[in-house]
Amino acid sequence: MSTKTKRTIIDPVLRRADAQAFTGLSDTQFEEKVANGELPQPFKVTDSGRTVAWLRKELEDWLAARVKKRDEELKTSLTEAKRTAVAKKRQRDATRKGPKEREAMVR
Repeated sequence: MSTKTKRTIIDPVLRRADAQAFTGLSDTQFEEKVANGELPQPFKVTDSGRTVAWLRKELEDWLAARVKKRDEELKTSLTEAKRTAVAKKRQRDATRKGPKEREAMVR
């Protein structure tokens, strides 16, 4: 008795509609990003060039780069927010202290 295993096939190649859905972009955004080189370029599947597709791996790499950029920007903005909060706390603490303590902080 043989046991059949169910396999999920993930296409390494995505046609236009699937590539667009994969990126989550609208039609216009997708076309603009392809045209200005922000997205990976498609390749011709047929000799006539009417059928084009994108490599899933290239789109995954593009998305990963977007996530990395977001994370770096978030880290930077959080660091700046923390610095601002610390500076405000120091300023509040300084205004709450008496004249002698404020004088000592200035020195």
